[in-house]
Amino acid sequence: MKKGLMALMILFFGAATVFCDLFEDALKKAGEGDAAAQHHLGLMYSQGSDIEQDYEEAFFWFEKAAAQGKVDAQYNLGLMYDQGKGVPQDYQQAAHWYEKAARQGFEKAQVNLGTMYIENQGVTRDYRQAVNWFEKAAEQGNAYAQYNLGMMYGQGKGVTQDLKQAYVWLSLTAAQEHEKTSELKDSIAKELTPRQLTEAQALAAKKQYQIDHPSESQKPAVTEPQKPAVSETKKKAPAKPKKQTSSKSKKKTSSKSQKQAPAKKK
Repeated sequence: MKKGLMALMILFFGAATVFCDLFEDALKKAGEGDAAAQHHLGLMYSQGSDIEQDYEEAFFWFEKAAAQGKVDAQYNLGLMYDQGKGVPQDYQQAAHWYEKAARQGFEKAQVNLGTMYIENQGVTRDYRQAVNWFEKAAEQGNAYAQYNLGMMYGQGKGVTQDLKQAYVWLSLTAAQEHEKTSELKDSIAKELTPRQLTEAQALAAKKQYQIDHPSESQKPAVTEPQKPAVSETKKKAPAKPKKQTSSKSKKKTSSKSQKQAPAKKK
């Protein structure tokens, strides 16, 4: 028994030593200006990953990395301004940093920026701009952007109303098992003629193939860049556009709900 406890103590001590070494190494690199290390420290502090959660420290490191152009740090900095974590809430600053990341092609920032244009947060309400940013993220396969874009087409906000296009984008979202999307897609299908529905299904299949095989088709242009849905209409739309809320830099999501933590408003 004593030998077993001793072995566990040695194991835990060894793990703690390894973590301390990794942390000290990251801290050293971050202090020397390494943007990746700065962002990594920001994530550790924002998530409370093996260290005590500290949003102010997270903000400090995200800001340093973002200033060097690190795209996921720019997104996370925008998220912290958006949520008021580690810094007073400031929608204008949130939109500023989301746009920097969005212009680098960061899909979650594009979703959140588009949502801010709808919600009149930090930027003047502009449905066309919302559609622009949702489209860029939707073309990368982001379910939240696809959902919001489908809603915009369904309601004719920022774009000419087009139920066939609404069906296309909601179909892509439904394929990712996005909450409540199947019902909405089916309700729109009832508004289409059989021919329109067939065409919409073909367009959805083509669009999905292009998303899955970006090297075989021209990628969506970026302008050197898991909150739900757009407001309700008679076309059966949920209430608010979706934002992403994860702080991780992973690009594919199914959840500004995907504004990712340090936790944002997707």
